[in-house]
Amino acid sequence: FSSIQNILGGSKFINLPLSNEMDMVLLARQGIKKQSMLHVADILNISAEKMSNLVGVSHRNFQRKKNHDTLNVPVSEQTIEIAQLIAKGVAVFGSQDRFLGWLNSPIVALGNKMPMDLLDTTFGIQILVRILGRIEYGVYS
Repeated sequence: FSSIQNILGGSKFINLPLSNEMDMVLLARQGIKKQSMLHVADILNISAEKMSNLVGVSHRNFQRKKNHDTLNVPVSEQTIEIAQLIAKGVAVFGSQDRFLGWLNSPIVALGNKMPMDLLDTTFGIQILVRILGRIEYGVYS
């Protein structure tokens, strides 16, 4: 859970220590700061506009928020799920660069679509977590 907290910007942006799934629920309910979402976008090497599209908020509304403003529950939850996926992907691939390479490459298991294209829904993220689990256990290479 500490890797997820780091992906969200660490204690600088997240004032609740994350040690279990209930902490994740509390964090989503409390809402994360805009800064955390921008930190995730930086890790993914995508623009704030692309990130706002992934989490279902209009870029215009997102731009109006100050960096310390709290995001609503659905946006916070989607961002946290993406952070969890990043943590899992980095653990499976051994580096952030290798994970990002996978995330931005067409893969057979998705009908030659890029995993990045599935980050906009919970169902898409769940599919990617399952694929990462298979990669981790040697089913896919």
